[in-house]
Amino acid sequence: MATLNQDGDLNEAFTHQDGTSGTVDITQDGTANKSAVLQSLLSYAAVGNSATINQTGTDNKSWASQDGDNNSLSATQSGENNKADQYQNGNGNTANSTQSGTNGKVKQIQVGDNNINNLVFQTGNNNYSEDNQYGNGNEIFKGQQGGDNYGRIDQTGDDNYTSFGQYGTNSKGYVRQLGNNNSMIMGQFAGDGNIASSYQDDNNTGITQQTGNDNQALLVQKSQGGAGHNAGIYQNGNGNMADVLQLGPGGDFAADAEGCDFQERVELNCPTPLPEITIGAPCPAPCI
Repeated sequence: MATLNQDGDLNEAFTHQDGTSGTVDITQDGTANKSAVLQSLLSYAAVGNSATINQTGTDNKSWASQDGDNNSLSATQSGENNKADQYQNGNGNTANSTQSGTNGKVKQIQVGDNNINNLVFQTGNNNYSEDNQYGNGNEIFKGQQGGDNYGRIDQTGDDNYTSFGQYGTNSKGYVRQLGNNNSMIMGQFAGDGNIASSYQDDNNTGITQQTGNDNQALLVQKSQGGAGHNAGIYQNGNGNMADVLQLGPGGDFAADAEGCDFQERVELNCPTPLPEITIGAPCPAPCI
């Protein structure tokens, strides 16, 4: 078990654990702090590790990586210009990120089966979050509250599920599901000028809900075969626009237009990798 508490500015915390049932708890309060957590990275597989990162202040950065099964990651940041980057490789992992403030960025990647991205929640303005899952049976739950936020979700694999809600104005929501039996619910509520763009292929169910004025929704579903698609767009307000494109085996996948695609965003690497920490022998050779 490792517990680190830092109060002040420009602090750095680095923790590396190999094995099973390891626990890391990092708390930082101040400005421009950095934390990095590695649990069984590029080593033998580990089971049941957990890491919790709490940062309060501005310009803080956290980065965490776990290899193995049934691991858990949690990052909580409050303030401005904070960044959190989390990676899990294995089966049955859970990852949570919570940010409150402005100009925050979160990225979470899970590689493996039956992963659950329990919660990504951001409150404030001009925040960005990106979630990627590669594997089977994945689930993502995301929420953003405020204005000018952008949320992106990419799932590649089978039996994927997404629930994504945005509350505010001038926000963008993007969901892309590649695989079988995909299900997506995206809602943009209590705001104007929002844009929702979603893409699914094979045996898909997609629902988009928007309340407010001058909102736009695009729902694209393509399939080379299978049971088909189900799509629904529900809008309440004035000046809204909705488009649904569904293609089956006979559709022209290359020529049919889509548009409303805003995938590009700055890649996160939070923090810029901390230098490796080398602890020398406590007693040099002459005194052994």
